[in-house]
Amino acid sequence: MLQTAAQHVRLPDDNAGMGAFLPFIGACRILKWAQQAQTPVSSFFPADPLREDAAKFLEWRYLPLIRGDDLSRSEREADLSVAELVERNAAWVRHDPRERALVIGMYDDYDMSLARSYGTTLRLIARGDIDGDGIEDLVVWYAKGFIETEHLGIKRNDDHGTMAWSEYRILTRTSPTERYREICPPEQDDEQKALEALWLQFAGPRCGRKSALQRSSRPLAAE
Repeated sequence: MLQTAAQHVRLPDDNAGMGAFLPFIGACRILKWAQQAQTPVSSFFPADPLREDAAKFLEWRYLPLIRGDDLSRSEREADLSVAELVERNAAWVRHDPRERALVIGMYDDYDMSLARSYGTTLRLIARGDIDGDGIEDLVVWYAKGFIETEHLGIKRNDDHGTMAWSEYRILTRTSPTERYREICPPEQDDEQKALEALWLQFAGPRCGRKSALQRSSRPLAAE
């Protein structure tokens, strides 16, 4: 499970603290939950749920936003889908056959004929009934960072940095017209101990084996 998580979520370097390690822990939590998946009784996802037409079922938060003004306040409050923002020329969507993923991008601020080099990538990892309700769920790798676009027929600008972020997410829906929505693993009583164990296993030896959770925790105020 840890090896699978590391395939998509980069393990923090030697100088990383618990904050940088949390995405890796989150990936392990998702994969652990997904291990209990059963054959679903019903499914409301198409055979290929991450083609370009999936954009109408993805909310605007899947856009690779960089600044607060990338979307107007009215667009945020309208809770537009990615497809609706594509219609407004605020975004673009392509299925990447090379990466077997859905790529979502936005246009350059100064030249609308060019795409930004920072985008969102969604790749299907697994599918099955994960939460036990009989309905099919999807395990998806969700990443934001530098993207290649030329093979998608889109020219991009050369302005990009090193910011990158990724995690696993589980998506579901209960009708063929509902948007894709996220579900999270249930909280476990022993979860903090499990997180502590993971942190100590990978990062503890680099930091004197002192728990980052213990260092950052503070006592509750008296009632």
